[in-house]
Amino acid sequence: RWLSRKIMEVDNAAGLKEKVDEITESAQQQRGKAARSVAFAWSEYRETFVDHEENGVSVLRNAVRPSAFFNLEDLRFGPGFWRVVPGLFVTSGLFLTFLGLISALSSMDLTTPEKVTDSLKTLLTIASAKFIMSLTGLACSILFTIVLRIGLGRVEAVIHRLCGAIEDRLTYVSLEALAVEQLRTIREQRHNF
Repeated sequence: RWLSRKIMEVDNAAGLKEKVDEITESAQQQRGKAARSVAFAWSEYRETFVDHEENGVSVLRNAVRPSAFFNLEDLRFGPGFWRVVPGLFVTSGLFLTFLGLISALSSMDLTTPEKVTDSLKTLLTIASAKFIMSLTGLACSILFTIVLRIGLGRVEAVIHRLCGAIEDRLTYVSLEALAVEQLRTIREQRHNF
């Protein structure tokens, strides 16, 4: 967010050229793990800027899209270990369910018909309680997945806004644009020769 605010303070590529050193200095002063990741990505992305003259004004252009540097994985904002937690909830619920069912089955007394009936009633009571463990694990998994997706969606939205702000203020130098520019220069040189 701090980098987005800095980028949005300028209106165009010429304004960004004037502020780029200030933004880089501000990035180097950032504290905190997340801010340092963004600052490092900015310093790496800054290396892709190219000075270019447009209509007599010197502006910055970018040779690489910002999304190559500012994304969840490269910034280390991805879910990491938390990605496996929903599966752990489900696995734990199933493990405890089967453990309880095995325990209930091993305690059944099948010697007389009355004991079989009592054992089956006990087994069904225990089984229903154990299935609640499975449902609890599944519910926790679903809730945690929703919370994780919402959090990652917010981070992705901020990164997308940052990349959009940079793209609005810089003109991308594609290989095709460079080829056309070189062709124009070669034609001018041929004409002069």
